[in-house]
Amino acid sequence: MRSVRLTVLALAVLSALPSTASALTCQQIIEDLRAGIPTAQITAQIQGASTLEPGLLRCLIQEGAPAAVIGAVQARQVHEPASEVAPGAVAPAADAPTRAPIAHDPARTSASSRPTLPSPPPPALPSPPPPALPSPPPQAPTLLPPPAVASAVAPPSLGPSHHLELDRPRPTDGEALRINGFVDPAIDPLSTFSVDVDTGSYTLTRRILRSGSLPARDLVRVEEFVNYLPYEYPHPRDGERPFEVDVEIAPSPWDEATWYARIGVQGKHVAFDERKPVHLTFLVDTSCSMQSADKIGLLKDALVMLTEELEDGDTVAIVAYAGSAGLVLPMTPISERDAITRGIRQLEAGGSTAMGAGIELAYAQASRAYRPGHVNRVILASDGDANVGPTSHAALSKLISRHAKRGITLTTLGFGTGDYRDQIMEQIADDGDGNYFYIDSRREAERVLVEKMTSTLEIIARDVKIQVEWDAGAIEEYRLIGYENRDIADVDFRDDKVDAGEIGADHQVTALYEIRWEGPPGDLGVVRVRHKAPRRAAPSVESRFPLTLEDVVFSLEGSSDQFRMACAAASLAEVLRDSPHTRHIDLGDVAELAAAAVRPEYPEDSELLELISTARRLRGE
Repeated sequence: MRSVRLTVLALAVLSALPSTASALTCQQIIEDLRAGIPTAQITAQIQGASTLEPGLLRCLIQEGAPAAVIGAVQARQVHEPASEVAPGAVAPAADAPTRAPIAHDPARTSASSRPTLPSPPPPALPSPPPPALPSPPPQAPTLLPPPAVASAVAPPSLGPSHHLELDRPRPTDGEALRINGFVDPAIDPLSTFSVDVDTGSYTLTRRILRSGSLPARDLVRVEEFVNYLPYEYPHPRDGERPFEVDVEIAPSPWDEATWYARIGVQGKHVAFDERKPVHLTFLVDTSCSMQSADKIGLLKDALVMLTEELEDGDTVAIVAYAGSAGLVLPMTPISERDAITRGIRQLEAGGSTAMGAGIELAYAQASRAYRPGHVNRVILASDGDANVGPTSHAALSKLISRHAKRGITLTTLGFGTGDYRDQIMEQIADDGDGNYFYIDSRREAERVLVEKMTSTLEIIARDVKIQVEWDAGAIEEYRLIGYENRDIADVDFRDDKVDAGEIGADHQVTALYEIRWEGPPGDLGVVRVRHKAPRRAAPSVESRFPLTLEDVVFSLEGSSDQFRMACAAASLAEVLRDSPHTRHIDLGDVAELAAAAVRPEYPEDSELLELISTARRLRGE
């Protein structure tokens, strides 16, 4: 039914278009194909368009569009003086063999067309290797830096394309998301997970809600909602650990039989003038899917903001990728800030997506500039809609992880909607021991890259694992709310070969547990945190924090505002992802809880209350 509705909607839109419509773009056609619009309808749209985007034919070939669509563009060009076929390239005939059709993916349609509580897409069927298409010359990104600062890099040869797949596949229709359930501590007292300071799921959901739609449930990660909010945790004392742990336990707002336990980790403060020098390689997606103001335009603004915060001793390189990868700017000292800014501002989108080649070139640049004891990082800015090129995702993941172990980490910045691939951006950041942010506005760019620049870039603790041991004599059951894809086997807590997350300067990590507990008499358990110092080959250090009755507040009214805001954030996320643990949760009650706990000094609290109200309206409550 969804494809029928989309078809009817598309026909209505097409019939309303005037004959003087603007140029038909590659991005529009690819999005229509992915939305399941019939090929015949798209070819009719091509035939009726007043003008076609320059480079349209080449882009469609590189994106693997059906031969009928390519043939329709070719037929238009027979009667037009300017040909889109590059010299030496042979355009495919209308009956040429096609690549595997672009699958309909409901979660990749625009936010405005996504229905309430969409079902996740069915799993992709295995496709045979695509038949060979005529190979146009590789289309490099638009690189316009002055000769004095740019050096050309020969693009890698383009091999078979591998679309970036996820190690964690999306759930199929009828398949529940993996959501943590209650555990009996007499059977398994240990709960072990990696820290997570990502916030991309929250900001992406914020954008979707504000556009008038509800997010797909697999986009909602509870821990990223909770960790978006600021908290007032005690800082570690000088000369001790690089972090401190704070605990607060209070009755559940929703269920008289349960309590919530909030465990917070606070990273130590590093003053701006005390931070280490940073060597950043900006890896910028300039493919045709980035052709919009909320993608390439906002991306450039964000990188310029970050550049303006850098100081003497810092350096920046710029790599761009589309059909191939190219070096825009070699590693350049911040004293040449104008050249760096010029390189960013001159980036333009167009062409297909070769993320693999871009990542390889970016790490090559970062490796040449590597300085032990400094911050060495690749910053990938993309919409995540990527073909990795001749490199498989498994090989790419190993490449990213290998460089992370050497000290070159990876931060991902996501932009745009529609084809946006949230899980790809999150997983790449995980592979690179970095963090993932979704940038939906200039304000969010300023928050992440200006106000929190030091915490975003400077690591104070590596491979940070948390293990909570619950006392079976004290509590009946427990469940960790969120962190499903950060789960670590209990036996791997002290295995230092097992990778985990990082904590930056001033970073806060918050986890919520729901527990069944009848109250005193004794301690509830213990929190253990294991970490390594930022330097390579540093040994692991384990810290222990008991969960005592001193951490318990025996009434919800007596709990802190930040405790209740954390409960509200987690509850909104649980409702949006259709958790089975929401039978006692009503968003009206969540809004009331948040409204009474809003802290005026933190605008994030008021924003959360706004999103709760928006979700209520969209759900018809």
